[in-house]
Amino acid sequence: MYFSIVVLVLTKALVTEVCNGLNVTVTPGPVVMVTEKDNVTLSCLVSQRKRSGSVLILRWFLSPLAAPTPVPPPSSPSRSPPAIEPSQVLIVKMGIKKIKLYGNYTRRFPQLKFRLYEETEGELYQLRILNVTGTDQGFYSCKVQEIRKHRNTWRASSNGTSTTQLTVHFTLEDGSSKGLWRLFADVYLCAVLICSLGLLSIFLFSVVLACQHFHRRHRLKVPIAAKRPQKPRRLKTQLRSSATPRIPQEDSLTYAELELVRPKPEPPVSSNLDPTPSSPDTVYAQILFQEKQL
Repeated sequence: MYFSIVVLVLTKALVTEVCNGLNVTVTPGPVVMVTEKDNVTLSCLVSQRKRSGSVLILRWFLSPLAAPTPVPPPSSPSRSPPAIEPSQVLIVKMGIKKIKLYGNYTRRFPQLKFRLYEETEGELYQLRILNVTGTDQGFYSCKVQEIRKHRNTWRASSNGTSTTQLTVHFTLEDGSSKGLWRLFADVYLCAVLICSLGLLSIFLFSVVLACQHFHRRHRLKVPIAAKRPQKPRRLKTQLRSSATPRIPQEDSLTYAELELVRPKPEPPVSSNLDPTPSSPDTVYAQILFQEKQL
């Protein structure tokens, strides 16, 4: 009776020592505060392996917070180890053949979110989280199991677990700075558009002035070339016009018409020898002058 009890106690102690002898530590921890949209790296350090020829099976789990809110964490967080919530999702697993298998949780992100690196074989494993957001808050657990092959069968010899809490720090200045940068971008865009319109207006104005200048030069050149052969003709016409009024003065002719009218016979009064005042033989003449211009 007593012998069986002693055997059970020793067996339980031996199993507890073998199964819980692996030392696993996650750094930084137990609480990590990360600024939003930054990257963070969680390291899992494994020590106190029981067998040198054993193989490690590593798993990273996430227990997300129920309702992550964008509130900065307290300045002095508690350093006590956090309790793991029952709901856990597998992030990545590394098996016997060093193959990295990412869980279904990582497929919901459009871009790569988690990366697992083995810095030191069998000792140091790093989980890198890219572009941290509020949904990444939670408890990250690194579970390592040491297995060995015995008679073509893999058996667990020891295991270990370590957990850290990730909190996201939301800066209130981000929104104002983004708005300020957007304002600067809008002002810069407006300034560029105004300068472009000004330069375009100056260019079009210069083109219009140049076109008017060449058009005026063309209009001035064409009449001058046509008037040059007409200059002597104008002189001839002026000479002719100035000479024409002189022709009637020099070569004008005057015509006279002579009409003889015989007066009516009167009775003889006396026979005087002086017929000058009342001589019946007096002839009156009317001369009409007409000038005909050539």
